[in-house]
Amino acid sequence: MQKNSQNKFLFMLKNKILFPALIAVSLIFSSCLGNNSADLSDDANVISFSLKTGTSETFPTTTFTIDTINLIIYNVDSIKFLTRIDSLVPVIGTNTASSIKINDTITYSTTTLDTLDFSDTVRITVTSQDKKNTKTFKVVLNVHQADPDLYVWDPLEDEIYSENTVQQKLFFFENSLNLFVKTNSGVKLFYSENCDTVWNTKSTTNFPNTFDIKYTVLLDNKLYIAENQQLYTSENGTNWTSETTTGSVNHLLFAMNGQVFGIDNSTLTLKKLNGTIWENVTTLPSKFPVEGAGICVANSTAGNERVYVVGGKDSNGNLLNSVFSSENGSYWANLASKNWFSPREEISVVQYDDVLMLIGGKDTNGVIINDEENKFFIISPDFGISWRAPYDNMSLPLDFVARFALQTAVNDDKTIIYLVGGQTDMEFLKDAWQGMKNSLLWQSLK
Repeated sequence: MQKNSQNKFLFMLKNKILFPALIAVSLIFSSCLGNNSADLSDDANVISFSLKTGTSETFPTTTFTIDTINLIIYNVDSIKFLTRIDSLVPVIGTNTASSIKINDTITYSTTTLDTLDFSDTVRITVTSQDKKNTKTFKVVLNVHQADPDLYVWDPLEDEIYSENTVQQKLFFFENSLNLFVKTNSGVKLFYSENCDTVWNTKSTTNFPNTFDIKYTVLLDNKLYIAENQQLYTSENGTNWTSETTTGSVNHLLFAMNGQVFGIDNSTLTLKKLNGTIWENVTTLPSKFPVEGAGICVANSTAGNERVYVVGGKDSNGNLLNSVFSSENGSYWANLASKNWFSPREEISVVQYDDVLMLIGGKDTNGVIINDEENKFFIISPDFGISWRAPYDNMSLPLDFVARFALQTAVNDDKTIIYLVGGQTDMEFLKDAWQGMKNSLLWQSLK
């Protein structure tokens, strides 16, 4: 009787120990099952994407957009023209995906993946951590199909007008091209509102026919021309008003910083116009050109206006290859530290895309031709300090005739440059061209 009581007690004791243990094991097992299902991520999205090269070359910095609705990975800003995309390594980021496959056959690894050809279709398949969801993203790599640095030159008109010509002067204002043409009978204004092949004409009233019209300047949509003590102004190019000034100049040079500047050739004095009074600014350098220089007011690296007076003739009649420059008219520097180009006059100087362009001119032998020695067309990428031949993708068309006194203008948003008229040794030219750098055109279309 006593033995049976002991056995019963031992059985109950074992049950009290065994049952809690079984319950604990059961809870642990259930917990593990939960981690393999409900607690695993169902996200099959790509959350980051970039590219690197398989060599030492640096791939252009590109930001990719990941469209999780349409399942496309793409770059909004196109990659530079002619960039190679046939040997690139993707860097793919996900939320703990169980697997990433490329084109269904390649298992993605951050350490062993070979380069891929992104000029062909590349697909990235992501399987979620719980293996319940799968998404396949298509990678679209946008590369410029045209050279963004290419200059496209197009002829607008072979002959704008038929009159015999004495001088020409071109301006871009009131959103149109305006070409003043001086003939033996007076000055006419030819204009193209759409800057294309349609040119109309207007007669000018009270324009000083005896003045040298190449020294006309534009300031805040108002035109100025002056000689001696006579000043003429116009707000539309057709109707001109004359005034007598205190003091005199031989002709105007440029307009900058809200002021009009002229020159007294006999004393090499630069003057600025204050109302109808010519005020002395400074005595110019002894070799400063008094006629025939190419003059351009452009933006400096700091964004300030700066004037460039290039080539021309000094007071002794010597041809120059100097590049005089000033930000205020008071202080001048000759930036030409060496003979970047041959001495010449009747040059055209214009700024386009932060590059100074020098086109044409003539020397003692006549029209400058486009050869290695004389350089008909050269550029300065550093604001007049150095000059060189343009790259091939900037070159003027082969049928653009070498000339001097070429007329140039740039439209208001600085995307198009216009080349109009000029002279050869034989005749006045009456054609019109436009040039556009691809990248500037694309920017204007955004």
